[in-house]
Amino acid sequence: MGYKRPPVTARFKRGKSGNRKGRPTGRPNLATLTKAIFNQTVLVREGDKTRHMPVCEAIVRSLVGKAGQGDARALFLPVMDLLEMTGRTNDISDEERQKARHALPAPFSPRGI
Repeated sequence: MGYKRPPVTARFKRGKSGNRKGRPTGRPNLATLTKAIFNQTVLVREGDKTRHMPVCEAIVRSLVGKAGQGDARALFLPVMDLLEMTGRTNDISDEERQKARHALPAPFSPRGI
């Protein structure tokens, strides 16, 4: 007994955890919530037909459609970011080109021969 020494009767029993229930399994974090929300299916009307598609696909389709109609905000904010993330743009800066360049070692050429 004493400082930081509880009585033997109040201590945890050997082989038993102090947190028996522990953290509940399956608790959603931000990543799993986002994944679940973006993968939900929604009904989307295309012309006279309706079809089911994931939310993320519907968002991308609507942004691309708005960008095609000339909406500057839809074009430059998300669509261009998506194109850059997927590597579809050919315009890269000189700094990015320097980072991507691989330095090859100098070829070995003996001068005496």
